[in-house]
Amino acid sequence: MVIENIALLVEVFAVIWCIHLCYGEKIKCDWKTLALVIIDIVIMNLINYEYLPKWMSSVIYPIIAIYCGFRFGWNIRKIIVNNVLYLILMSILQMLCLSIASIISMLSNTSENGMILMTNIILLLVMVLISRFVEMRKFSDYLCKKEIVPYLIFMFGCIVIFICMYMFKHLGGMYFGEYILLCICLLLLCIVTISWEKYKIKSTDSEAELNAYKLYEESYKNLINEIRIRQHEFNNHINAIYNMSSIYRTYEELVENQKKYCEELESDNRYGQLLKLGNTVVIGFLYGKLLEAERKNINVIYEVRCMMLETGIPMYKLVEILGNLINNAIDALESQEDKKMKIVIIEDSSTLKLIVSNLSDYKQPEEIARMFKRGYSSKGSMRGIGLYSLKRMSTLYRFDLICCNEMYDGRNWITFTININKSASNNVPA
Repeated sequence: MVIENIALLVEVFAVIWCIHLCYGEKIKCDWKTLALVIIDIVIMNLINYEYLPKWMSSVIYPIIAIYCGFRFGWNIRKIIVNNVLYLILMSILQMLCLSIASIISMLSNTSENGMILMTNIILLLVMVLISRFVEMRKFSDYLCKKEIVPYLIFMFGCIVIFICMYMFKHLGGMYFGEYILLCICLLLLCIVTISWEKYKIKSTDSEAELNAYKLYEESYKNLINEIRIRQHEFNNHINAIYNMSSIYRTYEELVENQKKYCEELESDNRYGQLLKLGNTVVIGFLYGKLLEAERKNINVIYEVRCMMLETGIPMYKLVEILGNLINNAIDALESQEDKKMKIVIIEDSSTLKLIVSNLSDYKQPEEIARMFKRGYSSKGSMRGIGLYSLKRMSTLYRFDLICCNEMYDGRNWITFTININKSASNNVPA
């Protein structure tokens, strides 16, 4: 009986260690820990002496949950998540440790109680080892931040399955086939939860896409109205150019004034190329950004050569990518006297290239690397999250992000280039 109690005590310490591992806290030897140990041992001894039925061992699980509340605070979601995590971790490790102990006991002719003690000692040692190399708290925090409904379903299912496993194992015995069946149920439950999460992501993407269309629809309509007004005036401009031949006496004067007039027309109709983008969201967004740059006296040169902007990247994310690049350029130019920016969008059947450049001092490679770190800003404020966000998106959506210095007309430009391989971005996991 002494060996049984020692084995039980070691198992209780392993459970406590596992719970603290999930919370990322060190074990404290105080009245709370002592109370949990005593209650656990008393209940199990009463069951072993048949003063309590075997199913009463299930009472230990809510007692551990109450201990978590007193020890770590009454965050219900965190209590549920960490209790399910410890149940899963303990069940898997107990099976592995039992297998090792069974092999050792067969070789050394150890008694059943000795094998149980050996199992729990190995379990405790493994738990101590895991706590040194694995941060379960990060995984726990991740689960706590996610959509609660699918995870509540998952956790409830896990609890039911582990209760069934316990009842099979301790009350009526458990055959290998039944164990496999329960494992399959747990696997299916995981698949359902993951599928739910994927559906939520797609639903969120669709909602964001719809909001983007609503947000930039008005800007797109304004551009269309402006172009229609210009079209109504088109005949007048043609007549004006045609009649210049009767005003200017020399050929040189005629050519010079026609060229000047046409340049003014091009300037007035400079946003017409945006319609080549073929997507109302991006058209409306870019039109708004070009007007913003114009209000800040920034001279923008843009070139559009694309089809339908069809990539595997959601359209609202594409707008976010472009927005980060353009905002970064506008912010950099606000404090400069010579304000020039270039925007180039080129698409073919396999790639989409986004290029945003602005006049800038020469940037050393070390400074370019710092620009992509969170919080970096040349203005000294904590606004530098755009390029950091771009760097993260480049990993998620598998596009190339390049930043370099380039010389145009004897001036240095800082150029950001994004190369999107359509086949790679279409294979992004949901």
